[in-house]
Amino acid sequence: MKTDEKSVAAKSAARTGTKSGTKAPLRRGNILDLLILLLLVAAIIAIGYRYYTKSRPARADEMRSAEVAFEIKDAIFTLPSYVKAGDVLYLEDGTALGTVLNNSPEEENTALYVQSATVITTDESGKYVRVSYPDSSRVDAQGKLRCNVLPEADGSFLLDGSTYITPGSVIRVHTETAAFDMTVISVTETAAH
Repeated sequence: MKTDEKSVAAKSAARTGTKSGTKAPLRRGNILDLLILLLLVAAIIAIGYRYYTKSRPARADEMRSAEVAFEIKDAIFTLPSYVKAGDVLYLEDGTALGTVLNNSPEEENTALYVQSATVITTDESGKYVRVSYPDSSRVDAQGKLRCNVLPEADGSFLLDGSTYITPGSVIRVHTETAAFDMTVISVTETAAH
């Protein structure tokens, strides 16, 4: 029996690379541990880079003045009364976005072009039809605002260097008197004012 115990101990020592009678190391490093460590380091670097680029204020010499054409769909008919030319639009976090421009050179303080809201629905036969609300219920409105943007290489823009904006973007904004979702129609760089 003693020989069997010795042979088992010898085989075990040969497998673990230790001398008979000594403890085997608790754990050996392997490729999987190295990969996990590398992924952890890469994640820390990525988070740091994202924080740096998001928190870095855009340099003033990189910023451009732009006009952003926007649309407000299916709004309550009183909204245009609360949005005036010269009003400042703010993002949800309170950051100033830009100033609403006058929409009509003939009329002062007209910020939005308004028309009856239209929706697409189905009729009794299942066909799609366009239905317009009466003027005194729901409206669609269009307007423009002037803001500072940072042009990106891919053709998109960053509003004040922090919020991405492209045609089709929906942005929740508010003035001192109204809040609404605006859909960006276009972004056009202009000469600085």
